[in-house]
Amino acid sequence: MTPNDLDILIHFATTRAPHPRMDSPAAQSSIEQFAAEGVITFDSDRIPSNGESSYLITNKGRAWLVRILQTPCPRQVWVDEQDRIIEI
Repeated sequence: MTPNDLDILIHFATTRAPHPRMDSPAAQSSIEQFAAEGVITFDSDRIPSNGESSYLITNKGRAWLVRILQTPCPRQVWVDEQDRIIEI
C-alpha cells in the first residue's frame, strides 16, 4: 500500500466529498483498484454539483483501515549474538 492509497482510503472513510486529486493518475489508479476489490463503492446517493463523483468506504474497506491503524509503531532495538535485546 502506498501513501497515496492510504490517503484515498482515509479520505473516503471520513468524508463523502470527492477526493481533491480525483483527476490525478495516481488517485484514479487507487480508486479503480479499491472499487474493483470492493474496498470502496460509488456513492449513488450523492448528487454531484459540478459533475464530480465520489465514493464511500465499504465494510470491507473500513475493517481493513481499522486493522492498518491498529498496527503498532515499529521500534528500533539492538540485539546481541544470542538474540537478546540490549537496553540502551
